[in-house]
Amino acid sequence: MLLNFQKFLFIFLVFYFLSLYCKIYRIGLSQEFRINIENRGERPRNFQPVTELRNGNKWIVVTSTNYPTDDVKRLATIPDWNLVVVADTKTPKDWNLDNVHFLSVDYQKNLSFSLISSLPHESYTRKNIGYLYAISHGAEWIYDADDDNKLYDKQGLKQFHFEETVSGVRYQAKSLEKEDNSTGISKRLFNLYQFYGIDLMWPRGFPMEHIENHSNGLGQQVLCYEMPRSAVQQGLVHNDPDVDANYRLLNADPKTGLDIKFNEFAPPITLSVGTYSPWNSQNTLFHKSAFHTLFLPTTVSFRTTDIWRSFISQKILHLSGLTVSFVPTNAVQFRNAHDYLKDFKNEQSVYEDSGRFLDFLHSWNCENGTVLENCMNQLAEDLVDYNFWGSEDAKLMKKFLSDLKMLEFEFPEILQEEYVEKYMASRNETERNANCRRMNLQFELVDLQNYENQVLKRGSLLGCFFSKILLEIK
Repeated sequence: MLLNFQKFLFIFLVFYFLSLYCKIYRIGLSQEFRINIENRGERPRNFQPVTELRNGNKWIVVTSTNYPTDDVKRLATIPDWNLVVVADTKTPKDWNLDNVHFLSVDYQKNLSFSLISSLPHESYTRKNIGYLYAISHGAEWIYDADDDNKLYDKQGLKQFHFEETVSGVRYQAKSLEKEDNSTGISKRLFNLYQFYGIDLMWPRGFPMEHIENHSNGLGQQVLCYEMPRSAVQQGLVHNDPDVDANYRLLNADPKTGLDIKFNEFAPPITLSVGTYSPWNSQNTLFHKSAFHTLFLPTTVSFRTTDIWRSFISQKILHLSGLTVSFVPTNAVQFRNAHDYLKDFKNEQSVYEDSGRFLDFLHSWNCENGTVLENCMNQLAEDLVDYNFWGSEDAKLMKKFLSDLKMLEFEFPEILQEEYVEKYMASRNETERNANCRRMNLQFELVDLQNYENQVLKRGSLLGCFFSKILLEIK
């Protein structure tokens, strides 16, 4: 009897440890990636966290060359959010902060991501490593931030939408309303600063040739009872928001910078498929359905990389019927000291090519099948051919996508037919169960030349279809 029990126990332990070995070996490593490593004679490396993982699947990614700033320390205390800080060669060697996943340059070399060896040092794009690190540890949300962004206490992140569906305002291209096939990009642009109440102000990356004559226009908004939450959400910041050097040279105080406050009553707004607005990497939330669009290009300037990322991201998301939205102010930024003339030179591509880039992306079609990854690889090569970035970025983007596959990321499905906007205003204004209704929401525009005199009026709402009625819902 004892002999049989010992035999059974031996067999059980053999199978237990064998299954445990297989399970450990599979963590974070796809079959294709293991084969590549074995062909190079290297042993696969598991992705062990630098520090203890917090509950939840939410991550914050920052890169910094400074000792922990007060804003980074504040980010590290947000409950249920994991903070990863990506170091560079200029980052202090003794950088340390409790409960932070600090990825030193030496630690980065031990990670098994294929793009690491090709990423330049002394580059903001080292942030790409932080994205992959967060995803390797189960991230479903990534908050892309800078070390000088101050969230509104711990409530700032709660300004974003985490539920599957939302109610709210949706912005649509004029050509959708008129049902024509015009690709004129001016009709498809959205200036979020104008929507949030500041006149003659534009975000970095807004095409210069369209600033003077552009307006968000009437008849381009609908109010929807229910629509999907956006895959990417950008939050506004008070005080010194993201504008280009042109704007700062004309409007910023040489010592204190800008002091901007957006309309506090303006709600979130979703941009429909086929509409575009630049956004940055300073206060932006990505859902996992948009992780494949996180890649920051390396062959363009520091002041260009996140803008180009935002344009490419919107096009790729549109291929799957996904959207981008903006939420009201949830942070304050007291910008690190900048040389505006240096920024101006750094932004030349943004000034010269933003409009051309958006025109190209909007008219671009995938000819490489119906698999989203293949379409993205084609786009990466086409961007080289049209001189929007260098060939090294095409290679790096492919490596980034390969690393995502290695982490078993599931790419969204590409739409098999041309996108049809599902959230148009109901043509029957008497229909009680209509999901979306036409409306127009407009806020008094503050002229910065007379800013102090008008600041008390910033909450005023103007009715556009009926006097004294802001929201038209019939």
